[in-house]
Amino acid sequence: MKVRLLVLIIMLGNVVGLTGQSLMLFGGLNNNRFFDYKKDNANFSTFYSGLKGSNFGIGLDNVKIANHSFLFTLRSSSYNGYVYTTARKPEEITTTGIEINKSILGLGIYPFNFKIKDNHLTFSLGVETNFLLNAQMKGYKNTVFSADKPDVNTRIDNSSRNMLNKFGMGLSGRLAYRIAIKKDWWIMPQYAFYCGLTNELKNVGANTKTYRHLIEIGLVRNLFSK
Repeated sequence: MKVRLLVLIIMLGNVVGLTGQSLMLFGGLNNNRFFDYKKDNANFSTFYSGLKGSNFGIGLDNVKIANHSFLFTLRSSSYNGYVYTTARKPEEITTTGIEINKSILGLGIYPFNFKIKDNHLTFSLGVETNFLLNAQMKGYKNTVFSADKPDVNTRIDNSSRNMLNKFGMGLSGRLAYRIAIKKDWWIMPQYAFYCGLTNELKNVGANTKTYRHLIEIGLVRNLFSK
């Protein structure tokens, strides 16, 4: 699927007259941290714990649109983490704990793509839209009532995927350095980040988002020799 989407991007670029100067293939690790902007208080609290995952991607760099250089990436990411929430009401307390392992495919578009230090160092800033490929979940949701009511205990597992958003979007940035190995070929270590703007979960009290640090290394090939 990833290869087909890259071919589609290249074909669309040819149709509208885009010229990609460099083809990239990269992979590495990520560290994910779920978060929300809501501060803990007496009625609601959250706790998040992150875990490591992996990435694999392909991209086109130096795509010229109206004399401006763009970067396009197609990245497959697997990431995971823990989400704990506690919601307190006058007559009940609900606690939720979920371990999530997600695989997504994201399309990154970087309209701010700057080359410095004789084009060896690149800083890129843009957005990424992604959709869910696969997910595994396990956890619980327990409600304890202060009145004369039985407690409600709900198990969360892979059949609870309706709690996950299938589509996401966020800000993405990248800092990469090219090291020449031969004519038109480079090794490229890079750091990237993704800051989610959309919620990862539905029907959970916290507006849970994701922030990922990505450490990758890539191989770059010039498509047009100088």
